[in-house]
Amino acid sequence: MIIVTHMEQEAMADFQQDLPDAMKDIIHKCAHRIVAFENKTMKEAKDNQIEQFFKATQQLPTQRLQVTIKHQIQAEVRSEDLNLLLIGCKGNGKSSTANTIVGEHVFVVSQSGTQKCQTENTVYKPPWCDDLEFVIGVTDTPGASEEMTESEFDQLEKAVHECPEGFDAIILVWPDRMSQNIAKMEKKAFQSLHRMFGDRLFHHLLIAVTGTTQDSIKKYCQDLPESLRFILQRSVSITAFDNKYEKANTKAIKQLITAAQDIKNNGRYTKEDLSPTCQIPPGDELRMAVIGKTGVGKSSTANTIVGSKEFRVTCSASSETTKSAYTRRQKTDRKIAVVDTPGICDTSADPEVVGEEIARMATILSEGLHALLLVVRLSRFTQEEIDAIAMLKELFGKNFMQYVVIVLSHKDEIDSDDIFKGDVKKYIETAPEKFRELLKDCGQRYVAFNNVTEDETLKRMQVAELVKLVEDTIGEQAKIPFKDVIFAEGQHEKEKIRQELLEERVMQHRPSVQALRCSNESEEFTNKSNRPNRATEQTAALSFPKQATHTGQRQELDNERATGSTPQDATGSNSPAENECQNVLENHPIAITTEVEVVIPVVQDVSEFDIEELEEMARQEATNRSFKNTKLYKTIMDKLQRVRDFFDRIKALMFSD
Repeated sequence: MIIVTHMEQEAMADFQQDLPDAMKDIIHKCAHRIVAFENKTMKEAKDNQIEQFFKATQQLPTQRLQVTIKHQIQAEVRSEDLNLLLIGCKGNGKSSTANTIVGEHVFVVSQSGTQKCQTENTVYKPPWCDDLEFVIGVTDTPGASEEMTESEFDQLEKAVHECPEGFDAIILVWPDRMSQNIAKMEKKAFQSLHRMFGDRLFHHLLIAVTGTTQDSIKKYCQDLPESLRFILQRSVSITAFDNKYEKANTKAIKQLITAAQDIKNNGRYTKEDLSPTCQIPPGDELRMAVIGKTGVGKSSTANTIVGSKEFRVTCSASSETTKSAYTRRQKTDRKIAVVDTPGICDTSADPEVVGEEIARMATILSEGLHALLLVVRLSRFTQEEIDAIAMLKELFGKNFMQYVVIVLSHKDEIDSDDIFKGDVKKYIETAPEKFRELLKDCGQRYVAFNNVTEDETLKRMQVAELVKLVEDTIGEQAKIPFKDVIFAEGQHEKEKIRQELLEERVMQHRPSVQALRCSNESEEFTNKSNRPNRATEQTAALSFPKQATHTGQRQELDNERATGSTPQDATGSNSPAENECQNVLENHPIAITTEVEVVIPVVQDVSEFDIEELEEMARQEATNRSFKNTKLYKTIMDKLQRVRDFFDRIKALMFSD
């Protein structure tokens, strides 16, 4: 209904006639319920205006309007289902607060703290309307710490990924008592959380203070240490939760939910909002080799990349890595194959050892190398690194330099330096000229690693930076890893290792294969006229490494099965080994000779085996092999000899008269 002020009812017709079309359309949509009000008129005229007003209101579909509005409100509220994520340090009361919100004890509260993420839902009925309700999802997480562990990081990341619709509010739980020491711990924990969640965290951040009341929250904020005030200032709101008193918490929950609903205008926090600097880009496997002098931090760098302490690290001045070691980052974010080499950049390195370790690396990563990581500690940078890169350049060719990335280890020293204060670029500007020339030859590709920190977020940021740099590098090469004749020979060596592993696997089940084959033959098997001609036999697609024959005493095998000498379980069914072999036989028929032999030729097809598992086994096996009698080793040593002869001639020319 429309009310027009400062107008007599008699003038309404002319008023409507002169209105713009847009206004006329509004009046039409209101079913021409329009009245005039002249508040300065006499009493009799006022009574007439009121009468006109009530006539118009009587035309309104009151009951229907009430029902419609109610349904609209219900639909709007139900669409406002909330997802809440609780974060904070261990012992701050996250689980107790989560129980308070859902209204029952479903989250375990213990001194050991929450170990895994847990999500529970509750139906919330707003106190202002008994007929309305919506669902609140509450996710509790393990306690964060000053240096976020790998487990804590993975659980928080998992919580965000397992809520694809996203979180409306991220609730940071603080304790009621905030001493300077506790504040310092809280600040460091939040810095780790901020590195992981990124700046979008502040758009969804609510603070819940446990163990206090809303009446005390003002003083709490006033007494808050300066180190935490920036968090408070950037948060959306702060609420007190005294998880012991239900009545006080009813008001706190209402305030928290109201704040969370207000945040919805900013959208929800999803996995796409996680800080890109802390997220390792997904994609295909990357293959990297780590080289450098003894003591510069090669193994520590390799451990940082794979995300666990797989490579042995000591404080010894001698190399702890005596031969190339291999492992692979097995996390869900990215598979990264890493080879840690012994000190092949050392002047004292035996040329034969260098040759064999290059052969080992080329075999393990025979599919091609995405990056060669030269680990350097600038405080110990010498001519040895220059010579090592020059040797590799001559060995693999000039294009090899397009895949070299320099890793500056001991970034913690740069961070703690009073002059550089963590500024890596400034640090490089003071580096020796030869290092800057080397960096130029590598296309200015470098990263800095702090391998000392235990903070998983810092480690992930470093690995993410490295992965992005490597991806940019191989992107310029049309995503083609580096390969040459040495890696091709390495592929040949790995194929031989794979073949041997397949032979070992199949030979383990050879007795079961023979027994199964003979026990499953039909009666036609004994009829010589029905036996296939050896000249027309077709070899099986899947076959075994050496010819395994059985001269066909079928009755003897049947007797063995009857007496239980063949492998069966208590129920008389096949053993797991027999089942596997039965599957092999059904899918890959075995040719039968005229002497009733089971002929199993050389393995050609590995479809019955896990290819990825076989590849891992071959890589691990290559770390223990000797390559001195291989063509690959000879190829490398011949090239290395030519390289040494070349450098000897250069030195002779430089020092000649």
